Amino acid sequence: MLPCYASGMKYVLAVLILAGACGDDRPWQFDAAEEVRELPMFEDVPIVRMTREEFAAEAEANAAEIDDETLQYYADTYGRLGFFARDLDLRPVLAGSSSDWVGATYSPGRKLITLVGDAADDVLVHEAVHAIQDQHFDIGAYDLSTSDGFLARRAVVEGDATLAQYRFYGEYVGQPRFGLEGWDWQRTIEARRGYAEDALVGAVYPVVFLDYVSFVYSRGFEYSIANLVGATFADPTPGLPPYDWSLQDALYTERPPSATHGILELDLQTTFEPIPIGIADVPVELIDQLELVDWDRLGRWYAYLLLFPVRDQLAFAAETVAAAWRGDRALFLRTVDGAATSTLWVSEWADTTSAAVVGDALWLLYGRTPIKDAPATRALADDGEVVHVEVRGTRLVAAKNLVPAALDVLVETAFTTDTTAAPRRRPSLPAFKLRFDFAGTR
Repeated sequence: MLPCYASGMKYVLAVLILAGACGDDRPWQFDAAEEVRELPMFEDVPIVRMTREEFAAEAEANAAEIDDETLQYYADTYGRLGFFARDLDLRPVLAGSSSDWVGATYSPGRKLITLVGDAADDVLVHEAVHAIQDQHFDIGAYDLSTSDGFLARRAVVEGDATLAQYRFYGEYVGQPRFGLEGWDWQRTIEARRGYAEDALVGAVYPVVFLDYVSFVYSRGFEYSIANLVGATFADPTPGLPPYDWSLQDALYTERPPSATHGILELDLQTTFEPIPIGIADVPVELIDQLELVDWDRLGRWYAYLLLFPVRDQLAFAAETVAAAWRGDRALFLRTVDGAATSTLWVSEWADTTSAAVVGDALWLLYGRTPIKDAPATRALADDGEVVHVEVRGTRLVAAKNLVPAALDVLVETAFTTDTTAAPRRRPSLPAFKLRFDFAGTR
């Protein structure tokens, strides 16, 4: 399910509705998509048009179908980590955040484009490029299982389609025709970053539900610009056309990114690989008390979103702190009787100052009421659960709602052990959200 947030273009161009069509039933925008992306569409896909009211109603209906156990799982895990309140009613949040911003979608599962409201020609071209990507690179299989990896791969998919969309504007709409070389890339990048930041600042939902809006259409777009055109915000001068679009193809095949850190650092050779952090399962001495439910890697952008609500209270800018991220792992644990779920987040930072700032931020997120005779690293959160936040050098370990008998063992093991994790068992929150989103596609 690949959405296009149509309102995002308003900062950099005025979209025009073009007249004319091909003589057959094939939308002429499909021909344009093939031209600007320089790949053929092997098989045309159907197009469904919906009003915004219809689209919102379908999103609401989809949310109503989610079973309570699934919602409880995400509240017990990602909610407990601090991304949103555990008692938040997720159904209206999922419905609203998945429909308010969307101008169109492409579903890899249903091979279907959905246009919402008065979707302009460039929006249809964008979605047609997704169909082309899917037919050449199987973008459903391209996803990674962790939150971090999922968002990094989606940044490629959306950045690639958005870059083709800009080329379409330059070659079909702009006067005079200027292709990709006529854009002021520094201003364009700045505008997209500003739009993404405005979305977070003005969010009516917890910002984790604006991960797509805030990242893939700005930072993924920058990644594709740097890859194809050679322009960056710091050095906006593009290379000379014609541009080799096989460089974009390589992002799906030869050098796909695996982490949002690589996207943000414009690591086009994918030399950055997150290091394994923390434990991968319940230590053997605790298997009679706890069991592993699942795990995740949050990555740099979700670390930023975690810090975002308390950004004004930090010693440094949240984005600067998040840039010091070097690796993490979140374990989701449950007592063997199923009575309680807990989280253990282990993260590694580039320097001790950044690790300490993130530790302070977690206390701000959770709340901190001292526990008599307990160490300073342990306190009661505002929701009454026991929290342990400890920093040793560049490593931070944060545990929430762990049974006291297991807490010390798990914390110490997390500081002293790094192992590779087994495959994930459930979709990450962003993967679930996008699978659920957008006109019922999954």
